[in-house]
Amino acid sequence: MFTRFAFLAVVGLTLCLGACSGKTADERDSLLRQNKELQDKLDAEHQARADAESRASATANVAPAATVPTTPEMTAPETATGTGTGAGTTDLGGGITVGTNKHGQKFIHIPSDVLFDSGKAALKPAAKKSLDKVAAIIKKDYKGQQLRVEGHTDPNPVKKTGWDDNWDLGAARARSVLLYLIEKGVAKKDMYIASFADNDLKSTKNYALNRRVDIVVTGGK
Repeated sequence: MFTRFAFLAVVGLTLCLGACSGKTADERDSLLRQNKELQDKLDAEHQARADAESRASATANVAPAATVPTTPEMTAPETATGTGTGAGTTDLGGGITVGTNKHGQKFIHIPSDVLFDSGKAALKPAAKKSLDKVAAIIKKDYKGQQLRVEGHTDPNPVKKTGWDDNWDLGAARARSVLLYLIEKGVAKKDMYIASFADNDLKSTKNYALNRRVDIVVTGGK
């Protein structure tokens, strides 16, 4: 709009200068000044428009900043127990592990295949070496504390092996371990047995987790 007005003013001035020769010099000078002011404004408008177009072009050619994807912080996995009873265990060798169960109780874990043949409750000769280590741990770390010797079995039927049921087999295995520990100097008054015919792990792949003897520290001195 301003450009159109400026153009008309310049044309009008030109016509006036050609047709109005009779005007005084002062009037002519005034018209010349006005014309120059209009021309300056017109030039400024053209320059502003050119600058705006230049800035728009530069902005369009700038590549957007790359977005760095973020990933959630990884959580360290829990330590596997190998027994299904605790939040973490330490391997002492010879099949023995120690740890803390979900109730905050210390326990010593020995897989059944370290101690017994399948379907049996008599200790294997090689089992005694492992139980000697267990007895030493108890006398050193848990002397005078109450200990529950737990016999755990899987849910497979055992009647063909001569046992009434899995509780019968689990109790017999716990008793065998308890009697051996007494022979090795663990106080009889500090121990009792329990049997668990575990049936919570339905997958046969996990049955081995049930076949074990755990010695759980249930009370203080």
